[in-house]
Amino acid sequence: APIALVTDSNIRAASAVAIAAAINASTEQTGVRATANPVVLESDLTTIDASRTDGRYKLWVNGAEVEVEFRQTHTASERVNAVIAAITPKFGATGIVAEANAKGGLTLTTQDGRNLSVWFDDTQDAAAGATTLKPEEFGLAMVSTGKAAEGVTSKTDAATIANASTLYGGVTLHS
Repeated sequence: APIALVTDSNIRAASAVAIAAAINASTEQTGVRATANPVVLESDLTTIDASRTDGRYKLWVNGAEVEVEFRQTHTASERVNAVIAAITPKFGATGIVAEANAKGGLTLTTQDGRNLSVWFDDTQDAAAGATTLKPEEFGLAMVSTGKAAEGVTSKTDAATIANASTLYGGVTLHS
């Protein structure tokens, strides 16, 4: 029967992808092969802050800077689509597939099992006098908690990208 392991480090060499590759390099000697499992971040809350000015707002997705165009006239689904349109061209750098989900939020998936982390500076619009930027404005919050989805961190919560929350990949072993 397969055995599942979960990594717990944001060090690239300890990601599920790296662990699976290291195990598979010795399959001939050990008879064990590994599969890195996809990492999924799922949210279900998207809101529009009417006080927010039109403009470009930044997210960092797996370390890659992503700019999202916000409009006061966006509907929630248009906002989710704007975030998807901003993340999609960064696939080569992030390994993340972004999709709208039926719950009204975003689903981000690292199909190859690499770790997943999203960070944003919640003070980006402070000069315009707007309120603190919230994860639900990016479609990355949970109705149940009213807070960011697991794997999403704001500057207020982490202070730096290095301290951002991370979702870790799992590895399934087969013999």
